[in-house]
Amino acid sequence: MKMKMPKTYTDMIGENYKFNGNLFNKKDKVDNEEFKIIDVRFSSAFIINLKTREPRHPAIEFLLKNDKMKRAKWSRPFPCREIELKD
Repeated sequence: MKMKMPKTYTDMIGENYKFNGNLFNKKDKVDNEEFKIIDVRFSSAFIINLKTREPRHPAIEFLLKNDKMKRAKWSRPFPCREIELKD
């Protein structure tokens, strides 16, 4: 199944956004830091319905970079609620 990336996410590429929380891993927290979004991709993860255990939404990841980082890193998955997965 080939999904098309929603325009809201492709429009974010090249812009700066502030992020909070565990952005890259479970251990390290980011507190209101600004990052430039370099790219967006679909993740291999899915957001599931815990009652039925069926996938509900795909997840996306952002390639992020700021002045404190040597290289850009992919974020943890975010839910893409614009796409509803159906049978």
